[in-house]
Amino acid sequence: MGINAIVADVLDSLRPMLAPPAGARAATLGAQDVTPAVFRRRGWRGGAPGERPDRQLLASLGYPIGESLEISDRADHFLDLNLPLADDALLARRYDLLLDSGTLEHVFDVKEALFNTASLVRPGGKVVHLNPVQGYCNHGFVLMQPTLYFSFYEANGFALRYCGILEYLDEQQRSARLVPVPADYNNLRFASASDSLVVVVAERLDDRPRSRFEVPMQAFYRRLYEAKAARGGAMLPDALYREIVGDLPGNHRGRLLAEARYLFED
Repeated sequence: MGINAIVADVLDSLRPMLAPPAGARAATLGAQDVTPAVFRRRGWRGGAPGERPDRQLLASLGYPIGESLEISDRADHFLDLNLPLADDALLARRYDLLLDSGTLEHVFDVKEALFNTASLVRPGGKVVHLNPVQGYCNHGFVLMQPTLYFSFYEANGFALRYCGILEYLDEQQRSARLVPVPADYNNLRFASASDSLVVVVAERLDDRPRSRFEVPMQAFYRRLYEAKAARGGAMLPDALYREIVGDLPGNHRGRLLAEARYLFED
């Protein structure tokens, strides 16, 4: 998908969550193209001859060592996300930051891709996703949903530090709003006819190997089953049911949009 001025601004806004340790190492899924507007807005002249612009972007976020991973010869390391990454692979737990700026939706085996992506960062490392959630007709194999990331990362030793939806407001993608998603609400009260991305920051908390990652149950259904089991299978009180499935004041389109941040290329 590449990195345009709006995505670069989103990454800048996430900078406090992405604070790197000394000598931090980062990687992008795919060697990312960076639009000229990103350089123009920041006054960059470009890197050394032959240096990829995505490395310069990673360096601006505080990651002096930047690599790329994909199945083409553009990348620093070959990685097919459809195939399981061995626990002792060179790339396993190698990075402090992994940036998926529009790759996951192009991988047919989403389960293997998520397992692999999570296994690339070391404890304390962050995974950042920007994947289509609405719009983008025929762009990739699938559209991703916030609950996918809430459920997967919760089950596998990560903390979800941020979730939001980046909704473009024009076809040229020069304006957008970033709508925070404060919780894993069932039937999130957000809909758009515009191309929109789900934005996620997940931090790895433990050191379990990839071979111990789990396929999750969707989180709010799991909570429903657990709550019913705790009551011997009895029906849940209405207030508890509505809380679990997200029928709450916070899950209201007007309230979600009231917290949006607006972004513009120029």
